[in-house]
Amino acid sequence: MIFEEDDRYRGRLLLITLDTEIPLELNTFEVEGDLAVALSGVLEEGQVVRIDCRGDWAEVVSPESIETSDKTVATVLHIEVLEPA
Repeated sequence: MIFEEDDRYRGRLLLITLDTEIPLELNTFEVEGDLAVALSGVLEEGQVVRIDCRGDWAEVVSPESIETSDKTVATVLHIEVLEPA
């Protein structure tokens, strides 16, 4: 599943959810910046892709308690289409 939007502050954003071979494996990735612009309109449902990413820390805010905490998130470095849809 691919969701695209133009964010007022962050520019082009892609939210990509993959069907993975391993249950509960990380499967949702947010792509922004130049990579999101380059991939906009290129990725399609059903393609087999490889995503290269690195782990980063992000501060998240709980909507219920308004408390902050650190969380590990994936920063996407590159996406390669292995098989077309």
